[in-house]
Parts: sequence; C-alpha cells; structure tokens
Amino acid sequence: MIFLFLLATFLLIHHLFYWKVSDLKKYNLKKPDYIAHRGLKINYPENSTNAFIDAHKNQYAWIELDVIASKDGQLFCSHNHDLERETNGRGYLNELSSNSLKSLNIGIYTHASDLERMPTLEEVFSAIPDAMGINIEIKSHYMFDFSTARALHAFLKKRPVRRAIISSFNPFVLVYFKLFYPSVITGFLFQNLEYFWMTNVLHPSYIHPRADLLDNQMINVAKKHNLGINVWTVNNKRAIKWCKEKGVDGIITDLKVNNV
Repeated sequence: MIFLFLLATFLLIHHLFYWKVSDLKKYNLKKPDYIAHRGLKINYPENSTNAFIDAHKNQYAWIELDVIASKDGQLFCSHNHDLERETNGRGYLNELSSNSLKSLNIGIYTHASDLERMPTLEEVFSAIPDAMGINIEIKSHYMFDFSTARALHAFLKKRPVRRAIISSFNPFVLVYFKLFYPSVITGFLFQNLEYFWMTNVLHPSYIHPRADLLDNQMINVAKKHNLGINVWTVNNKRAIKWCKEKGVDGIITDLKVNNV
C-alpha cells in the first residue's frame, strides 16, 4: 500500500513539474508567424471564407477561426452561439440543424454592404491552400460541452494531415483531445493569469495568452517546458515589436502582415 502511494505521488509530481513538450508536437514557425484573427476582416466579415482567402492573398501563413457544431454535428465557423450577435438568424447555433444554418448571412453589423454566408469548416478547408496553417478555436456552450470537440475529432480523422492547432479556453476540451486524439497539437487559451498553472496539468503544445499577460516569468516557464507561445490579439505596432523581441512563436492580429 505504501509503495502504491509513493508511486502515485512520484507520478503526480513528475506530471506536474517534470514534463516537456516534444519538438515533434510543435511547428517550425518563422518566429514569429502572423496569424490572421478570424481571417483578414478589412473587406469581409470575420470567420467568412473570403476573409480567410484574403488572408492567404496578403501573405499570412496561418489563420485563426472559431468553430461550433450544429445540432446534427456540422461544424460552422462562428465566434458566438447566439446567432443574433453576428448573423441575420435567431436562436442558438448549437440548437439548430445544419440545413437551417447554411442560408444565414454574417457581417450584419460590420459589413452590411458585403454580407457573406456563414461557412462550414469543410468549405474553409476546401477554399484555402493545404499548406496554410489553421488555428481552430473550439467554442463551448458550457464547461462540459464536448459536442464541438467530438464533431471536430470526427472531421479531422477523415482528412489528410495538415498544419493545425486545436485551441480552447475550456481545459476539459483539451483533455478530451489528449485522451481521444493524442496526436493533435493543442493550444491553451487564457485571459487571466490565474489559469496559467493549468498548463502543468494539460501539457499543451502551445500557450495562447492574452498578449498583455506575457512577461519574463511566463516566458521562462515556457522555455523550461519547451512550450510554444502564440499571443492574442495584438493590433498595435509597438506591441507587436515587443512580442517579437520576446521571441514568441505566433502573433494573432487583425493587421495586415505588410503593415507590421
């Protein structure tokens, strides 16, 4: 009994403090790579197919997008469950079928004269080059909502491997992928410093902190565990310069690459 207790204690301590991300679980980014936040949104609505295509045309190597699964498991690119926040629809995306969602327009409040249809993840994958990296942020309706995680797991299993980071604010979503799709590369999103400790439990390949949280202590911890760092959402040139000097891997931004 004592042996089992000591073994469990040893394994717990090792898991929490003596872990390191394998180089095979990270991408060789240009240091930094610029990641188009929900696509390039100057001429098109966020999370629209044309915003992602425009990001590629403007030399972005990566895009960031949000996904939510419909009631029947179809993945749509949307930042909000509440359709009234960005579309001409009503209700909650996760409660409606894909047939009722495919005709909805996005950009109602930001690009009223250039509306786009809300795309599926399948359509985005088909529209952008295979070499383009995709940071897929999973949106959860509540803490133990795994509907989008399960749908994305099934989606990725059926497709050729491409550069992708699966990120989420929800630590349980990342645990899901660690258990059921361990080969996937994950990023832990957080906007409060008190959640940073959870990286010792989750062991993501990347941390995705809000940019103003980044400091030397966080950078040193990341180096110790070989963690990659992708910061969000940096739209100030001086802030971008500071992040570059700190050696982050990726900068999620709304600015054009040739302007920074």
